[in-house]
Amino acid sequence: MSNFIVHEKAITGGGAAVHALVIGVGDYPHLLGGSGALTPSHDGMQQLSSPPVSARAVADWLIADFRHPDHEIGSVALLLSENPTAPYVNPVTGTETVVERATYDNIESAIGGWKARGNVSSKDMLIFFFCGHGISQGDSMVLLAEDFGKNPHNAYSTAIDFLSVYEAMQQAAAQYQCFFVDACRASSDTLGTNQGRQPLQIGPREAAESRVGPIYYSTLGGKDAHGRPGRPSVFTEALLAGFRDFGATDEEGDDDWRVSNLSLFGALEFMMDREKSSGKPIVQVPEAASFTKKFYICQLPDTPKSTLVVESRPAERLTEASITCRINGAKIAERGPEPGIDWAVTVPTGEVSVSSQLASDAAPRPEITTRARPPYKRLRMDLA
Repeated sequence: MSNFIVHEKAITGGGAAVHALVIGVGDYPHLLGGSGALTPSHDGMQQLSSPPVSARAVADWLIADFRHPDHEIGSVALLLSENPTAPYVNPVTGTETVVERATYDNIESAIGGWKARGNVSSKDMLIFFFCGHGISQGDSMVLLAEDFGKNPHNAYSTAIDFLSVYEAMQQAAAQYQCFFVDACRASSDTLGTNQGRQPLQIGPREAAESRVGPIYYSTLGGKDAHGRPGRPSVFTEALLAGFRDFGATDEEGDDDWRVSNLSLFGALEFMMDREKSSGKPIVQVPEAASFTKKFYICQLPDTPKSTLVVESRPAERLTEASITCRINGAKIAERGPEPGIDWAVTVPTGEVSVSSQLASDAAPRPEITTRARPPYKRLRMDLA
């Protein structure tokens, strides 16, 4: 295997490949709490524990769980900046790999190799995932490599101009390209007069087919993204849940469940909004760009899960109700009276029966049957 690659497979028989580049940056020596000299351009940014965990989780899913009717994983390249460091264990082969650090030079080299692998066939798909510190100003956005601020006179000499990478990747032959940016997009006074570096030269697309390249940002422009100490970030957890279950649709009604670029974003919106609806302090809204047409990112091996969201009319009566969910008569979930404007429960996709009972009721009210589908089904019960 070449540098940065933790999983590689030759695609035979004329099949199409998926080439992924996954980057997680949490250890920043020149930001607050780092091991090196503090850069004057730190803007209050500190060390992060969530990005390396997020990147490992995405790499694991790509290697072990990715499925597609027309594509196979051809390669996964991984860069991690973490403290302490640990080898990456391939979830399929068990092979341990010492992962290279996500310095600017390594990221630039990895992007070049990723582009080269994606320049073989127009049938191939490319996936880019970055989790770490980011800064934006207007339409500009930079992603911070591990060694951001190493040069005290030019901190941005080790930052990546993300949109220049996106534009330059139009030159790659692979028609389908997905970009996932899990980073803050808060503004910085210094970014207004500085820009990150361009790892690739921008030029015209030479392939016959136009590039379809959706971008998924973990948060709105000018807003923060949120990690969880030692766990995947809010966005990454929603992204992986979308790939595994909640972003799937069977558009032909034939139980062929696939995740498209469009259905995935719907799942991200719903799942990240649930953070707010559940009363958690995190409020984060994803954003997408450059959706030109629909395509399928992955296929599920079986029927996905869905979310059933139970509400009541009038809304305040839900807090007084005991609710039970059943499938084919078997109880799968229940809750007693508790605070909340709704109750969200993960259920198998398909028919679900829901009954309710207030303290004043002599018996449970008649069941209501509904069909749950990803990402969610909303059921409003009359509890007057």
